[in-house]
Amino acid sequence: MPQALYSGGDDSKLRCLAFPSLASLRHPLSEITAASAGGSRGMRGHEAGVTAILPLPLGTEPGSDILLTGSYDDNIRVFAVHDYRPGQSPNPKVLAEKNLGGGVWRLKFLDKESEKVGGGERIFTVLASCMHAGTRVLQIRGSKDAEWVIEVVARFEEHKSMNYGSDVQPLRRKEWRGIQKEQEVGVDEAAKDRIIVSTSFYDRLLCVWKFSDRSA
Repeated sequence: MPQALYSGGDDSKLRCLAFPSLASLRHPLSEITAASAGGSRGMRGHEAGVTAILPLPLGTEPGSDILLTGSYDDNIRVFAVHDYRPGQSPNPKVLAEKNLGGGVWRLKFLDKESEKVGGGERIFTVLASCMHAGTRVLQIRGSKDAEWVIEVVARFEEHKSMNYGSDVQPLRRKEWRGIQKEQEVGVDEAAKDRIIVSTSFYDRLLCVWKFSDRSA
């Protein structure tokens, strides 16, 4: 099965290093890069440096990926690479984008599990560290075949400096199943509260706050 490593840089390009096996990495790096999606020039679609990359676990076809990307241009994007295998046409494409008001420095899933909705669509809840704009909680909705939508469902803007890092208290598997059941029967809304920690640089501030998901 083909594999790919993605990276970003200050040249505003998303880059892909695709290889069919670990043994193939013995070939010169220039040859591997030239045969990868975007080649040595990389893939366009960002207006400034690419700072964050988060693959969406959608079970796409071998050689294809759908990613979330963050950039200094203040936008988060759903970015598709349709076939990065050597000799194929990757046809990289931005499927959706949204301006978050600050450079999107880090992206993290709030939960490893995504919510499944009708028609094969799934909803991913994502925590974004947005530099001078603070922290955002996002819902990313779509599927391999459907249109994608990015919605901001919460903001935390108490930081007076660059928000470079945020994290969420993980749910134990037992707790996650309990929340799923509670969402079905509509009980104990407080159980959906999530504890989040966010930090900022110049003011040396660490904040602990709560996100309550009332969308279900």
